[in-house]
Order: sequence, then structure tokens, then C-alpha cells
Amino acid sequence: MTQAQLAEAVGVSNNHISSVEIGKVLPSLTLTIKISHALNTSIDYLAVGSVISDNSIRYFVEGIDRIPKSELTILKRIIDVFIESAGQIGREEN
Repeated sequence: MTQAQLAEAVGVSNNHISSVEIGKVLPSLTLTIKISHALNTSIDYLAVGSVISDNSIRYFVEGIDRIPKSELTILKRIIDVFIESAGQIGREEN
């Protein structure tokens, strides 16, 4: 599938798909879902180049379940900062 075909399939410009592909901008979650559907692949494959196995997910979930509630707040803050930083990087590269 060409960039132009993908852009048409997901309802954005060819330039936007190009910017996403080279990492100049980060796609929204909605666009990521549309791209994954258009390419008939999973979001985790798009993000990391491989499918995250159920065992990997289970490992993380079980690990989170073992974290004391008092430390979950800290973990949430770390994740929030990471997500915000990733968003800043995408905006700065525009």
C-alpha cells in the first residue's frame, strides 16, 4: 500500500502520513487505530515492530498487581510524564 492509498483510507493527507512515518509527528490514538485497521495489523506491531504476546501483557499486569497502592500513584505520575514528553517531542518536531 502506498502512502497516498493509506492516507486516503484513513482520511488524512499524504504529507501527514509521511510525517508520521518519518517520526516528525505522532499520530493520535484514533489515527493509529485507523492505520492499524487499514494495514490489517495490530497497534503494538505499529509501535514496536512486533506483536506483544499475551504472556508479556500478563507479566506486566501481574507485576502491577503486586505494587503497593501507595506506589501506584508514583507509577501513574511516571507514565503521565512519559506520555506528555512523547507528545512534546511530536509537537517540537513540527
